[in-house]
Amino acid sequence: MISKRIYLVLGGIAILIALAVVAFVFAVKKSKEKPSVSLPEAKTEARLLADEPVISPISSFDGGAVWFFTPKGKLFRVNIDGSGLTEAVLPAVSGTVKKADWPSQGNDFILTASETGGDSRYYYSNADQKYTKLPANIQNFNWLPDSRRIIYIWRSGDNVHQQLNYANADASGYKIITDKIFWPDFKVIPSQDGKSALLIRSKPEGDVNKIYKANLETGEIEIVLGEGKNIDAVWLPNGQKFIFVQDASTVPKLFLYNLITHSQTDLGLSVTLDKVAVDRDGKYAYAATSKADSLGSIFYRLDLASLKQEEFFAPTSELRVRSLGLASDKLFFVSSQDSKLYLIQK
Repeated sequence: MISKRIYLVLGGIAILIALAVVAFVFAVKKSKEKPSVSLPEAKTEARLLADEPVISPISSFDGGAVWFFTPKGKLFRVNIDGSGLTEAVLPAVSGTVKKADWPSQGNDFILTASETGGDSRYYYSNADQKYTKLPANIQNFNWLPDSRRIIYIWRSGDNVHQQLNYANADASGYKIITDKIFWPDFKVIPSQDGKSALLIRSKPEGDVNKIYKANLETGEIEIVLGEGKNIDAVWLPNGQKFIFVQDASTVPKLFLYNLITHSQTDLGLSVTLDKVAVDRDGKYAYAATSKADSLGSIFYRLDLASLKQEEFFAPTSELRVRSLGLASDKLFFVSSQDSKLYLIQK
């Protein structure tokens, strides 16, 4: 009986020793562990990319750089990390450059320059390394998806017999799509499959400015949207939807139109298309809208499938934005305050 008690006591002592050893090992292990550190969140900021006046910035094809013009017609390239600023050698162009229109591919472009007596347009051929002045009758042109031809309104002298045409980028080899163009100030916005184009008056009169769609194969024109004062539009890559801006009591509002369902959706953003950028896949749209106090801009990202929006960047300082664009997944813009180029660095 005594021996059994001794065994029980010894067993208890062994258990206590084992527990003490485990506790000691655990304590030593914890003492060697590094204490956890809360890292600060990466700060989002607007970083200067080009310290000079910038016209029509556009992303390089690989998304690693931004190309831009200056008002004097000089063309520059800068990496999105701010390095490697280089100038492309170009012939001189007369006048002050107001805008550059770039095709979806290739190295050609068309400049619009302000000259004495009005604006002139110059097509630059990278292969020939020269400018060709386009006829003054070419109005509201746009590049077709093949990046070789342009589509435009040919404006007659009497403002009555306008045509919707396409031609090579130097204006040669033109073809009339239709001569039933009743407004000479139509903007022409071709779809990404090159089969149709939206037509919207650039100088609307009254409270209604319709959106039309032209079939570029047959020349037939139909009304897509007959209500509201619509002022601009941009196609989404799938060719079945487009984003458009409607002037609602002097406040621009952004809408999405579905050509399959013939329905429109208010996107809940008050902004013009100059402050909107859509990614290449048509998955997201980014918009720089005015803050509630009108002191600068706040940036949002909109999921074009779910139509959910989220705040992308809220500057602490006053930023006024134009020419918003995307280089890969990074936003760049021109400041309306100093005309310089900035990148949003996350």
